[in-house]
This record gives sequence, C-alpha cells and structure tokens, in this order.
Amino acid sequence: MDLPASVAALGEQLGRAGDVAPDPALFHEADVFAAERERIFARPWMAVDHATRLDEDGRYFRFDAAARSVVVTRDGNGCLHALRNVCIHAGYPVCDAEEGAAERLICPYHGWEFALDGELLEPAFASRTDRSRLRMTSYRVCVRDGLILVDASGGPPSSEEIGRPIPAWLNEGKVTRRASYSTNWNWKFVLHFLQQHPELSFDEPSNGDDDGCVEFGHPEIRRAHRLPADPDGGARDGETNRLGCY
Repeated sequence: MDLPASVAALGEQLGRAGDVAPDPALFHEADVFAAERERIFARPWMAVDHATRLDEDGRYFRFDAAARSVVVTRDGNGCLHALRNVCIHAGYPVCDAEEGAAERLICPYHGWEFALDGELLEPAFASRTDRSRLRMTSYRVCVRDGLILVDASGGPPSSEEIGRPIPAWLNEGKVTRRASYSTNWNWKFVLHFLQQHPELSFDEPSNGDDDGCVEFGHPEIRRAHRLPADPDGGARDGETNRLGCY
C-alpha cells in the first residue's frame, strides 16, 4: 500500500535540516495504523518470547501480531512450530488460552483436533484425501541466542540476517517473573517514553533486582515500566497496547 501523506511528509522532514513537527494524524488515522501493521508489525522475524517459555515438550503459548493470532508449540520431539491460530474447518480460533500444556490442540467450536505440528488428527477423512492439506497454516520459527523468533509475514524465505544483533548472554537467561501492563497510548508514545528513559533499557544481564522485568518483543528489547496517565493525543479510541514483561 502507498504511504499515507502524513508519513511521507514526516520522511521529508527527517531528510532535511530543521525541526521536525509530526502531523497529529500519525497518531490517530486508520490508514497510518494500517501502514504500520503492514510495514512494521508484519515484517519477518519478530522476537516473541524467551526459549525457556517452551522448556518442556507439549507446551505452547499464544501471541498476537498485527491481525494474526499465532500459537507456538513444542512437540514431543522437541521441535518448535508456529501455527496460525485458525481452525481449517470454520475459521474459529483453535487456542484461547495464553499458554499451557497439551498433547493436541482442540478447537472449541466443533472439536476438531490438531497435533502440535498443526496436522489434523480428528476427524479422520477417507484415505483418498490429501492429508498434507489438512493442517493449520504454519510460519517459520527459530531460536537465536535464547529468543524465539517467528516470521509471520508469509513472504518468501530471506537470506538476510535476523534483525539487529542480540546479546549472546540471553541464551543463558532464565525467566523468573512475568507481568503485563495495559495502556491506551498509541504504541509510538510508548516507544518514545522508553527511549526517553535510558535507565529502563539494558545491555547487560540483570543484577537480580526484582523491581524490573524485561520485555522480549517487537520492536526492541526494552525493560518495561508502568506507564503514567495518558498524554494528550494518545491512541485512537479503543486501541490498547500491552507490555509483556518476562
């Protein structure tokens, strides 16, 4: 899709000297949000969690990225799978829980059952049916330096490196606590808030202080912080962002 006028104008301002005055439409217009979903939140290789969240066979968790709901599973052989959270029967979400453990995923609508790699198990169809087509849509998934990364873009495989360098010590990290905070700020206000507080960022292992928690996720790895009341010109009505802290 073409860039909205407000985004194009911002790019022109950034390309020349002088003050930058963002158009308020950047924080409210639906076409801006649509462009962000396509060009930012649907890009390849999002860091969705730490690998220790799936430290046992049979475990799974769910996350949302742009318009997609995705379930990441670990099957009985220790292999990870990223599956689109949609039943191939009626299009109903297969998984409502945020995380759990199971031998198979069962759609609550009509009870269709899927293996943790997305293959349809029940109901069984005639042998002449091509069973390779009877499975949940899957996405590329990998683990890098302790982070689970998923490419839900649906694009062709890329030979490019996965995002920015990831601190190698994350590979040895452990998840000790989880929390989430809700805000109706536009996500750009949230990112700006974090960038204006460098003490909330980190580039070395935690010292064990329980007062902080680390957010592993798109667009950057940040330490999460409870946000104050809404600033003027926040998110669009009804828009909610969540900071997942790990």
